[in-house]
Amino acid sequence: MATVSFIPESHQSISAMKAVIEYCLQQKKVADEDSGRRLVSGVNCNGENAFMEFMATKAAHHKKSGMNFYHYVQSFSPSESVTAEQVHEIGLAFAQKAWPGHEVLVTTHTDAAHLHNHFVINSVHYENGKKLRQNPGTLTKLRSLSDGICQQHGLSVLEPYKKDGANIVLLPELFERQYFCQERRYDYYNFAKPTLENDAVKHFAKLAKELEIVIPVSFYERDGNRLFNSAAVIDADGEILGVYRKTHIPDDHYYQEKFYFIPGDTGFKTFKTKFGTIGVGICWDQWFPETARALALNGAELIFYPTAIGSEPILECDSMPHWRRCMQGHSAANVIPVIAANRIGREDVTPCDENGNQTSSLVFYGSSFITNETGEIIKSASRDEETVLTAEFDLDEIFQNRLGWGIFRDRRPDCYKVITEK
Repeated sequence: MATVSFIPESHQSISAMKAVIEYCLQQKKVADEDSGRRLVSGVNCNGENAFMEFMATKAAHHKKSGMNFYHYVQSFSPSESVTAEQVHEIGLAFAQKAWPGHEVLVTTHTDAAHLHNHFVINSVHYENGKKLRQNPGTLTKLRSLSDGICQQHGLSVLEPYKKDGANIVLLPELFERQYFCQERRYDYYNFAKPTLENDAVKHFAKLAKELEIVIPVSFYERDGNRLFNSAAVIDADGEILGVYRKTHIPDDHYYQEKFYFIPGDTGFKTFKTKFGTIGVGICWDQWFPETARALALNGAELIFYPTAIGSEPILECDSMPHWRRCMQGHSAANVIPVIAANRIGREDVTPCDENGNQTSSLVFYGSSFITNETGEIIKSASRDEETVLTAEFDLDEIFQNRLGWGIFRDRRPDCYKVITEK
């Protein structure tokens, strides 16, 4: 499995481009211990001399301002059985198809817990001098291209999860692209598509059937003139069981979701999948105990929360421990396992006319986790590395445990009217 991410480089000076290239070429990062080879290549250029060749192209076409370069990363799951040489070969094939006519530096970094490729692309076409432009669909297309090349090399996009025995796989919120809600841009409305036309939904429906796994897919949904933050639940045969639309929509500094989404109208739905009845809440939903209780009352045996949360630029606090404890409480109060998948990494907003010249950044703090039915965290990810977490549950045993605690037997709904009246 490989994930393609765009690295927004807010500084686009020539010196900034040089610094990124030098970082990508560091010996300690690109040296393959098995072969002794430097995993450095170039498309339409000599990778080791990428900066000078980029500059020569810019000089020939008199274009040394504006967007000078683009930077992408292709990360491979630690669970994937793949060598550094294979990763580099995949990266080179990807770059050749992704950016034809542009000079691309391709380096494979071997110094982290997971192998990953860096791509630095000269924004100027080396033959005709045209500038490379990105649009709202670029990242989705690149990810689809990457998936295809990985499969050609014998890798299945979700196979690492299947190897770990996973039956239900959860990815983060709005994983198709950057967390676009950090800024307000009218052109980003174009990201939204009807359920059956969404690229991620179509893609993962095929994979769910191929691997016989269940996948809740977070996506930006368009229904006529209405736009929702939604999750399509795909069963192990590839059938879309239904869609949940996010109920609680936040509006905070750089989490500006009310600009993009209206509150969901589906209610708190559960889905009977091949591997159990699941409930799905989306990010901000996870802070409300009513979400988890309603899902439990509707028969959920597991609760999943695709998430995109990170730094709090104005509050200047680390909300991660609070975030975790909130869901641990929901788990314990309903005697039900909770699974949360969050983003990682820094995402920067570059000022432009479309966003009112906003400059900002968010650092998503990962820390994805799985609890047991008592709220205890039994599997935990780090803040800054891609991770595959798996856990196994006996749903029949948990059901008996839930009955034994009497939580649902002793409820007093007639006393809870204040919740809806205030």
